[in-house]
Amino acid sequence: MTRNPVHPFAGALVLSLGCIAFAQAELDPTEADIARNAAQGQPAAESLLARVVDIESPTENITGVRAVGDAFAAEFRAIGFSTRWVELPPEMKRLSYVEIWRARIADARSGRRPT
Repeated sequence: MTRNPVHPFAGALVLSLGCIAFAQAELDPTEADIARNAAQGQPAAESLLARVVDIESPTENITGVRAVGDAFAAEFRAIGFSTRWVELPPEMKRLSYVEIWRARIADARSGRRPT
């Protein structure tokens, strides 16, 4: 399996997130809650990051691009967002993309997507 060149950046990101615990001592209570929640979610974030970085997904690999999009769409749906794939015309020679949104209460009641 070939590793994606984004991986070194991802490692730096994960390391920077690890510094949250050290900075917590100087945070106000709201910031400390945010930092604590971020630290608790770090293992899951690292797992997702490792999973999507290892998916072969250059632009021309439709299966890989779809797999990455599906992985992120599932994560967004798990926290209350709606997702859908937007198909582009074949003559554009571009892959589709995932559209992600969160409906406002009024929109959710009417069944309309927000604009």
